Amino acid sequence: MAQETVRFFQDKQQLGFASEQAGHPVFEDVDMVEIGIPGDMTNIIIRPATDRDKQNYAALYNAYKQGLEPSVEGTPVEAWPRLTRAQAANYKALNFQTVEQIAEMSDAAAGKVGMGAMADRTAAKSYLALAKDSALAQKQALDIERQNNEITDLKRQIADLAALVQTKEKGTLHVKGK
Repeated sequence: MAQETVRFFQDKQQLGFASEQAGHPVFEDVDMVEIGIPGDMTNIIIRPATDRDKQNYAALYNAYKQGLEPSVEGTPVEAWPRLTRAQAANYKALNFQTVEQIAEMSDAAAGKVGMGAMADRTAAKSYLALAKDSALAQKQALDIERQNNEITDLKRQIADLAALVQTKEKGTLHVKGK
């Protein structure tokens, strides 16, 4: 199942009773939520944000309230070398923000994207698997480097201790020899 996209924003809402009482339209600012599935532009929900929305998407809601752009988890489509700028723009127009979302794209969404979408989906899965393997290899290399540094440090400490013991033994022998 494709990862849903969620965006909070502010819009105006006309107040029916207050407008009637005032004899002219009266509006108030309202926190809104937009929820959609990448590639499915016919099924986008836009409505006033409920307390449940604010809880379910707390990180996004808090970022919105602080005036921050929501961070998208994953690899941005623009950063994927496989896509041209135009292809990335086409995916973004269909609400695909990340390579992960392309990898999870449904067959129906791929049909809406058009030619090459199935190949992009397969390539996205391969790209993410390779990135995961690369990250694991990088972590292992860092662990090995850390272990090698520890071994070098321990060898130095052993050599320092051996030199100290040898110095004390020479001093002790010298004293006994008096």
